[in-house]
Amino acid sequence: MAEAMRIFLLSHDRAKRGSTVAMALQRHGVTPTGFVFEAYRPPKLRRRIARRLAEQGIPVLAPKTQAKADGQDNAAPDPYADILPAAEYAGQEGISATQVADLTSPESLEALRALEPDLFIHAGAGILRAPLLAIPKLGTMNAHMGLLPRYRGMNVAEWSVLEGQQVGCTVHLLDPGIDTGDIIATRNVDVADCDSITALRAKMDRAQLDFLGQTVKTITETGELPPHHPQQEADGRQYFAMHADLKRVLEKRLAK
Repeated sequence: MAEAMRIFLLSHDRAKRGSTVAMALQRHGVTPTGFVFEAYRPPKLRRRIARRLAEQGIPVLAPKTQAKADGQDNAAPDPYADILPAAEYAGQEGISATQVADLTSPESLEALRALEPDLFIHAGAGILRAPLLAIPKLGTMNAHMGLLPRYRGMNVAEWSVLEGQQVGCTVHLLDPGIDTGDIIATRNVDVADCDSITALRAKMDRAQLDFLGQTVKTITETGELPPHHPQQEADGRQYFAMHADLKRVLEKRLAK
């Protein structure tokens, strides 16, 4: 019997993203070998970063204040409110967990090599550097809430709708760039029934997680990555967080 593929989710112990990715895989009959948790960045560090940004003239608001500024006082309830943080989910499901200080130090990288991974999946971790990406035999995968290569970066589902373009998701390999790794597959998503940004993002997240689960299932059955192709830089652009004024425009458009 062939040895089971060694699949690890890169996350941190408080990240619900790690749990939702694991659940997506399990719905397709794949239980990850384990989690890798990088140390959680404490609020003190986030405040220090926010202060530095403010000193450079970049305003940073607390989440609730930002929501009000974005006109989302009456936003729908958090669709992930009942999801366990990744460490709790791992314990509940009996999935092993490896804790590292970070994902960049020589000590952490050595610990990850010792896992002998076939595949890493980004599941709420921070930015991944080239030395880490070189560790797994098959590579590191990610689900992206937009159609690559055109829509790289942040809020890409929202930008797609605002620009009147096809909405969809992508499963791709990670490289040191931002959403610039090889594309494994894309899938269009019909969002005509979404009447708010919250509904749009919830539907897109369900779609990308299901797509990721299906793709990983195929990989475990074949023992190899599906055909994939590189992106050309000129084929797309990087999008950034959508301004509150544009979000209000989009909310009105979706509500019609």
